[in-house]
Amino acid sequence: MQPAKIFLAEERGVTETDCFRSYNTFNFGDYYNQHKTAVEKLYVCKEDTLAGGKNFTATATLATQVVILPVVGAVNFKKENEATLAVNAGELLIVYLTAGEKFELINPYEKELVNFLQFWFNTNETTLPAQLISFNIENKNQLLQLTEIPHIHIAKLQGRREVVYKPVNKNSCVFAFAVQGAFETEGVLLHPQDGAAFWNYPQIETEALSNDAIIVLLEMKLD
Repeated sequence: MQPAKIFLAEERGVTETDCFRSYNTFNFGDYYNQHKTAVEKLYVCKEDTLAGGKNFTATATLATQVVILPVVGAVNFKKENEATLAVNAGELLIVYLTAGEKFELINPYEKELVNFLQFWFNTNETTLPAQLISFNIENKNQLLQLTEIPHIHIAKLQGRREVVYKPVNKNSCVFAFAVQGAFETEGVLLHPQDGAAFWNYPQIETEALSNDAIIVLLEMKLD
């Protein structure tokens, strides 16, 4: 059996204010657990909820490729002295930051809550332009490729339907994150917001255990 590690949603670290809530799958900020260390180049996996009209500022601790994926609503991304980038559900934003660089995330709605995911990857590239990628999640029961570096795929499945992902790299780690619904992924049961890392699997087979279940797969090449 190839190695795997599960990260349970109920064990995530929580940062909460009157207008913001963030669940951290890995160690982040004041949250530390010896069993929640980063997975290869993926060092942040966050689920954030932001109240209407509110914003917060974050800092990239390393040279970072930030991936922002709205789940409900939209979020605006802003770096100092640069134009604001709007990201809606059905879109994915990739931006590159130097170590110590700050950015702001803003809820564009006056009263509605927004919910979005953030994935941060350590990278050697910091000068590449931002990318805004659109996709149709309603193309159900198939894996949609969103990006090539890293390889990110998303799927929305009906109950008991499955997809198989074959890693591009021979030596790789694939991190699976259940956005909504439940899955069985390579024998690992994933409930909503659970994550699991799989090292050097020839393929990743995932089956939805509920209708309209959404999963994200992120492949990282091992050095």
